[in-house]
Amino acid sequence: MEDILQFYWYEHGPYSPLILELKDEMKTEKIIQETDKGLVTEKSRIIEHDEFLQNIRSHINQIINESYSDSSATLIDDIYTTDAPYRFYLSFKSRFAAALDNFYRDPNTHLKSNQLITILEETIGDLPNEPLFSNFKYNYLDFVELLSAIVKAKKINEFGDRLQNDSNEIFKTFARGVRILHHDPYYETQVDHWKTIFNQAVSNVENNILSLYCDVQQTPITNIHVSTLEELIPEILSLKAKKKLAAVSFLPPIRDESINYGNLDATIFNRLAEEDFKELLQKFHTAKKAIIDKVDNDNLNAVTYRIIAS
Repeated sequence: MEDILQFYWYEHGPYSPLILELKDEMKTEKIIQETDKGLVTEKSRIIEHDEFLQNIRSHINQIINESYSDSSATLIDDIYTTDAPYRFYLSFKSRFAAALDNFYRDPNTHLKSNQLITILEETIGDLPNEPLFSNFKYNYLDFVELLSAIVKAKKINEFGDRLQNDSNEIFKTFARGVRILHHDPYYETQVDHWKTIFNQAVSNVENNILSLYCDVQQTPITNIHVSTLEELIPEILSLKAKKKLAAVSFLPPIRDESINYGNLDATIFNRLAEEDFKELLQKFHTAKKAIIDKVDNDNLNAVTYRIIAS
């Protein structure tokens, strides 16, 4: 089948629009018709009346839902394990998404918050390493940070719907990127269009996550900080003036090499006048995150800010 059918990897696994075209052709010719129960033939389906075929259908469903290895729950999981280009199909779609739904929807769940967070964190290593996914990975790490903070603060009921919606969009976006890299040559002419769709989807995910950051910051949840650089600079300058600033680091946007991003420690900023230091800080206007190390009662605390556009 793999050698014959022209497919690409997509949201649910191998996908072929050619099959859908055949389905549409059969609908046009009225061989099949679509109802609220799915696609049916014009006549009643034999499968509803024939016990032999009913048994065949039951056997097929049993095969689909049966595990063929010790490490997977179903045949679909086995396919994700052995054939999917990235384990993210298995760890996120099959495991994390189900765990999140169970944790949020089932009041009698035995799944604990730390277990859910562990399942989510284990997905990080399964993300693609290709440059195409660089911005996607940045956004995904933000999502991991937010969900972990929400779960630890026991605010899942307040944000559960949004987390599930964002999870769905994250996986759809991931799948839109996968098809760019893993497709039959038949679809090569569509790659540029797919890239446009993928980049827009990544941007939408980032906007959703930034919106969630802002809403989470309005709650008592700790360790989630959002700020524009313009708002952050006066705080940094104030800490320096009070001799409480140990260091400040900026994390760059992807593939931006215009600035030498890194750690600004006391050996750098103590030699600068306030205006010069302010001018240096303003050069990081495209940064994604700022990490401020400050001294408080002889203790060193690091606070991470997600920087948003002003």
